[in-house]
Amino acid sequence: MTKILAGVEYYNAVVPEFDSRGCPDLLGWDEAMHNKDEDERDVWAVFHDKDVAELCKPVIEQFFNKHHKDNYDEFTSGEPTFLFEEDREEISTEEATLDWFWDEIVGDCFSYDLWSEKDGVILDANAEPFDWDGGGYRKQKPAFRDYLATCSHYLAHDFKYAIKPVDCSGDVYLRWLQVEQAKLIELGRKLYGGF
Repeated sequence: MTKILAGVEYYNAVVPEFDSRGCPDLLGWDEAMHNKDEDERDVWAVFHDKDVAELCKPVIEQFFNKHHKDNYDEFTSGEPTFLFEEDREEISTEEATLDWFWDEIVGDCFSYDLWSEKDGVILDANAEPFDWDGGGYRKQKPAFRDYLATCSHYLAHDFKYAIKPVDCSGDVYLRWLQVEQAKLIELGRKLYGGF
């Protein structure tokens, strides 16, 4: 499906700090460049018909040319540019495997408090303790109810922003939600003997 975005794009420039002699701190500048905020894009409209997009482009571009300086000077250190392009958002096509589950779904920030515990030990689907220290846990599947809790926790982010979008359209979050949900169902069926 064609998806054309219109709006504004601008970059966050990093200016080096200078010492008392007027020399720039180049090492500090390198670090600041590495840690700088991502460049920004504000999407004003999303078109699914190329002809309609081309008809609307002059009006949106005229609005940009007339109003961008007043609206964006305080938010950016770089000059904003008019955004009118096909959506470049990629959806992951990585296969739904147990490794993918541990890397992407559980990840580094997951709270294991969501998983059932028995005497302080989290058990897998075979009621065995996970091999956290030896890395063997990556071949173990969680208990089914823990898998469901993890999926719900992971999908809640995109679900929330599909309803109340931030930074991009709700359709983008909906698309991510649908793709990730389908992969989690597929993996769940493989792991727990579904259809």
